[in-house]
Amino acid sequence: MKEMKYQRLRLAAAMFLGIGMIPAKAWPQSQAPSDETQALRKLVQQMQTQMGKMQAEIDQLKGTKPESAQAPPAAAPAVPKDGSIESVPPQREAVTSEQVGSETAERQVFSEDATAAARWDNLPLDPKYHGFFRLPGTETTLKIGGYFKTDFIYDLKPAGNTDSFIPSSFPVPQATALNNTTVSIRPTRLSLDFRVPYTAVGDVRFYVEGDFFGTNSTTPRLRYAYAQAKNFLIGQTFSNFMDPDAFPDTLDFQDPTAWSASEILNFVMDLR
Repeated sequence: MKEMKYQRLRLAAAMFLGIGMIPAKAWPQSQAPSDETQALRKLVQQMQTQMGKMQAEIDQLKGTKPESAQAPPAAAPAVPKDGSIESVPPQREAVTSEQVGSETAERQVFSEDATAAARWDNLPLDPKYHGFFRLPGTETTLKIGGYFKTDFIYDLKPAGNTDSFIPSSFPVPQATALNNTTVSIRPTRLSLDFRVPYTAVGDVRFYVEGDFFGTNSTTPRLRYAYAQAKNFLIGQTFSNFMDPDAFPDTLDFQDPTAWSASEILNFVMDLR
């Protein structure tokens, strides 16, 4: 297209030059020499004007860029990975419970009793839901918790229970010249914390936790299993006479404080 326009401009310039080279005798004889000179001068001026315009157009055409280099191609949009955890919306954030102080929320302990405990209005201990992920295709979030623990115990004297420090199991009178060595993984725990959002009552929580303190050395035992919606709870968890936020970390599995998990039907209300 551009080459054809160049050829047309060159042809027009050649025609103007050809007209300018017409000899004077080719003009009508009726015109006087002075009239011929004036006509030639006028024609030359017109030709110069046209040549200037054509040169300007040629310079303008040479200075333009090809259309293909004007704009880079747009990047293709990212294709979401349907069904994967990465493609779900950002994790929601809960409000901070007024019943949980900063000391309790920021306390670092090895055991997960504070996390397993039910809370007022079913609000999570961590309002940012750290460790939770959304199950693909649902609104349910899940956190897999727990830990692996091995106990190496050597008793210089028989203590009754070989796995836990239970004073009531001490034999009376104690036998002499007896000792005990125990290697156990029974304190190992595994927990599943499900949270299902409902518009009417907020989150509905299903919590399950177990260890290996069953009847045999590696038999699973159910520690906690309950469902909670708002302040209504049903299942097996801490009794109302326990404060899991006050439990200290100990080397022995048996806590120094009283521990009791019971099957309860619980409803809590604020009397303030």
